[in-house]
Amino acid sequence: MIHEHILVDEVVPHLYLYLYTILIFFELFNLYFLVFIEYVMIFFCLIP
Repeated sequence: MIHEHILVDEVVPHLYLYLYTILIFFELFNLYFLVFIEYVMIFFCLIP
């Protein structure tokens, strides 16, 4: 039982860190994607 508790204590923080990292990358990607779409829309508006 003590061994399982140690395993949980080691695995859970790594899992949270992994999820948090994915979330940060997703947020950054989302931000850059929105900026890219805005630039594309401005570009297409300026062409005609």
